[in-house]
Amino acid sequence: SGDKDQASFDEYYGEMPWIAVPFEDKRCKQWNKLFEVNGIPTVVILDTDNSVINKDGRGTIAADFAGKTFPWPPPLIGDLENPSGINDAPAIVALMETQSEQEQEQAMSELSALAEKYRAAEKKTGETKYVFFAAKTSGSTAGKVRKMTKQQSLPPAKHEHSLAVADGNSGRWGCDGCSQSGSECKGRNRCTEGCDFDLCDDCVAESAKPMPTLPVKVLLLDLSNQGFYEMSSGLSSKSVEGFLGEFEGGKLVKKEF
Repeated sequence: SGDKDQASFDEYYGEMPWIAVPFEDKRCKQWNKLFEVNGIPTVVILDTDNSVINKDGRGTIAADFAGKTFPWPPPLIGDLENPSGINDAPAIVALMETQSEQEQEQAMSELSALAEKYRAAEKKTGETKYVFFAAKTSGSTAGKVRKMTKQQSLPPAKHEHSLAVADGNSGRWGCDGCSQSGSECKGRNRCTEGCDFDLCDDCVAESAKPMPTLPVKVLLLDLSNQGFYEMSSGLSSKSVEGFLGEFEGGKLVKKEF
């Protein structure tokens, strides 16, 4: 618990069905340090031998309330729109927003084969050497990455549900297309089916434009060193593995964000 006092803990815990470590128990600080807890709520999922299955169980569980992927190991390739863990290690990012579903499946298959090799090595060493992400739709995070790495920009993807003009809530909202705050945007258009999704007027207009066809772009984001590397060849397990070999051998030129 990160509550300030016993009364707050009792009130908050009273709504929960699971067991808890008593308030101010010394194990709280020990486990916060052990599992590198930097904010709350944090969910760390452990195996029966107390090895870590997932350091960010919160994000994984939130994407799978039905429990289909229990015990919720982190995906081999994360969704760039939910980039949890992208700061944990150099990140391989495949931008494939304009590819067909079949082309995306092929690209994901190639990337998964390589990610599986690194996941197996991680289980043996306990070290995360690389993390893998893919952008299948033109979302706000993919747009940020494209802008940071000087790639061709794309119009926002159309939302799966219809949008309707909504109250601006005094600017206390954010556009899921351009990532600007509501106070910087003209007009607010919100999902009519209850999704927490908004587009400003400009992004609604942009989302109506045809999506260009671009090849898959593979990037290596080295966020801890404020730079990135760009792969020039097409995506395959072999090409990405060779790209990483050149990175480890110091043969690539880092580009600045």
